[in-house]
Amino acid sequence: MSYKTEYLTKLNNIVDLIKNDKNAEAIAEFNIYVDALDMGEYSSMEWNQGWREKVYEFGRIFEEKDAAQFISLINGFLNKGDFQKNEAVQFIRSEIIWNYFTSDKTYAADILRGLIKKYPCNPEFHHSYSHFLENKENYGSSVEEAFLAFKIEPNNQTFYENAFNKCKSCFDHLLLKGKTEEAGKIIGKMRDIVRLRKDIAFNNIIAVLGDRLVDHTIINKRVKEIPEIAQKIVDKSQGKLIEIMGFLVAILGFAFISINLAISSLNFEEILLIMLGMGLILSFFATLISILFHSNKVLHKESRVWLLVTLIILFIIFMCKYKV
Repeated sequence: MSYKTEYLTKLNNIVDLIKNDKNAEAIAEFNIYVDALDMGEYSSMEWNQGWREKVYEFGRIFEEKDAAQFISLINGFLNKGDFQKNEAVQFIRSEIIWNYFTSDKTYAADILRGLIKKYPCNPEFHHSYSHFLENKENYGSSVEEAFLAFKIEPNNQTFYENAFNKCKSCFDHLLLKGKTEEAGKIIGKMRDIVRLRKDIAFNNIIAVLGDRLVDHTIINKRVKEIPEIAQKIVDKSQGKLIEIMGFLVAILGFAFISINLAISSLNFEEILLIMLGMGLILSFFATLISILFHSNKVLHKESRVWLLVTLIILFIIFMCKYKV
């Protein structure tokens, strides 16, 4: 129940037979191969990396070749095989199914979910499932699956690169959505991945992504301020408009009263007194509107407030003097 070099060489021969369209021979050799394959439960030591890469290549053949007979053969074997011996065969089957069903990965994903439940410590199944999740734009879960595969086998270069790339895809997605805080957490995960490796290329990528995050954070802050700034401009414009209308009303009111007084039977002194009183009242009205709708200062520091107070005092003096 351990790795043998013949597992790699024989699988390589089967790959060559399929590539050369010798399907009958390939099926016969594969039947013998599956029956003899006995690597036990997953182990980073026993599951040779060269053999695993050959399994990847074997699976990719079925992007263009028919896999029906191979899948049927494996299914028949799995129905009678033991649990530990099945794990390596299940890995081969998952790679065939993943590559064979190119248009819709739902069936392959169902298979992978079942394998993850049955073999939760096998990083290959988490690794493959992370691809499905990324294709479905479920970037957060994709990162979790890729990161788990890397956590189980941290010295595996394939899992290392996949975990980093899944994080980068998730970062790009979050940045596109304006979720800068979550994007910052993903950069933290990326740093965790490369922390124990002197990987200049990946560290440079992290530095660039960090700069992008800072830029987007600043941009998002400015964008969020736009409605507030726009509202302030609108409020200021509305206040100014109301202030102008107040002055116009005061002028029109004064003009209207002046015309009526001119055609009245009152003498000149009485008309002058009434116009002076009305002028004070309308000035009071216009100044009050100006203060209410167009002032951002503290009241006691606002010059128009003191103008209003002065007008009130003058009006009181006027009333007292002429006993109106």
